Amino acid sequence: MVDEAFNLLKPNGGQLWICEMDFESPAYAAQRANPLLFSLVRSTEPYLDEYAESISDLFTYIETKFQHVKVVPATGRHFALVATKGPGPNNNNNVDIGIGMEDLRFDDDGNYRVDDTHLPTFQSKTDETKI
Repeated sequence: MVDEAFNLLKPNGGQLWICEMDFESPAYAAQRANPLLFSLVRSTEPYLDEYAESISDLFTYIETKFQHVKVVPATGRHFALVATKGPGPNNNNNVDIGIGMEDLRFDDDGNYRVDDTHLPTFQSKTDETKI
């Protein structure tokens, strides 16, 4: 999929955007620590562990294809990745592109930059207390 997207994007500044679960986020770790909740998630995603383990390989592969890769927290449990195809010899679009991967999910102190925006387990939007 990454190769096909790379081939289809314009050569100077074309971008691949991906938004996905962030297995490194504290909120995902808390979700995984709840056996009941995690077993429910796994019942619909039987290959979740394999997928989670392959994300770093995906980041590495995307970094080898694209000139600049930026990863930011989208929610407390998801990341957004924007990979920009490098400028060709004629960069007339003034595309500001660096080189390599820029991972901005955690601050300098190791804190995830976005709070978890999901409702706690067994809480509704109208009921602010847990059942």
